[in-house]
Amino acid sequence: MQGLNGDDSGSLRFSYTNPVVGLRWALQPRWVLHASLARGFESPTLGELAYTADSSGFNFGLEGQRSTQLELGSKWRGASIDVDGALFLVDTDDEIGVLSNAGGRSSFQNVGRTRRYGAEVAMLWRITPALRARSAVSLLHARYRDGFSTCLAAPCPSAANPLVPVAAGNRIAGTQAALGFAELAWKPGVVPGEFALEWRAQARTAVNDVNAEFAPGFAVANIRWSHRMALGDKSDLETLARVDNVTDRHHAGSVIVNDANSRFYEPGAPRSAMIGLRLTQRW
Repeated sequence: MQGLNGDDSGSLRFSYTNPVVGLRWALQPRWVLHASLARGFESPTLGELAYTADSSGFNFGLEGQRSTQLELGSKWRGASIDVDGALFLVDTDDEIGVLSNAGGRSSFQNVGRTRRYGAEVAMLWRITPALRARSAVSLLHARYRDGFSTCLAAPCPSAANPLVPVAAGNRIAGTQAALGFAELAWKPGVVPGEFALEWRAQARTAVNDVNAEFAPGFAVANIRWSHRMALGDKSDLETLARVDNVTDRHHAGSVIVNDANSRFYEPGAPRSAMIGLRLTQRW
């Protein structure tokens, strides 16, 4: 850190080495196990450094977050079924989290140690040459390992809105315990292109660090049609038509973490349609 003065001029410098080691073991031609261990570093973004909690200036005290990541996985490639699975663990020190969110200004702080662990499974089933199914599930346990303090209202901190404690063990704000996806795709042959039905779901989302509220979980269905047509030896035309949120489900598509006015919820898109064309030319 250099050149700090009353007009917020100066500089910050971050330097880190991220070692990674991985192993791959082919048990059979179709079955592979893999493992990896890595260290990570994430420096604060300019947006995260822009404001202190009381909006008095540049947040020179914000440190980069450091993580240790472990993953164990398996890949199976069968004649009709492919399965990918992984277990993961991520321990982070000096995690960067939202301190306050008010009036379009977000300030950030280091909240100490966090831990994320879980499992991911994905499967592709080629039922027939014309019909295939795809699915994926992700389970996540994401918790703060250290207690810290945060703001619940603006201005922060002040006599009217003091800092409040966040207990160790709370769910990390903005995370969900589970995500799911499924798809059934069909190429009828007599009609050009591929038709597909998609389903996407997620569990409830913690909207603040104190875990006082959660955005409800939801599931939405989408349909699509796509087709790729060769226009010559080196040209392709891809067409896409899709309808998202077919049932027009009302849901919170995202959240504003720790919003000072308790306006946490951002509505997800209603039923919507899209048509796309893409021309590819290979030289």
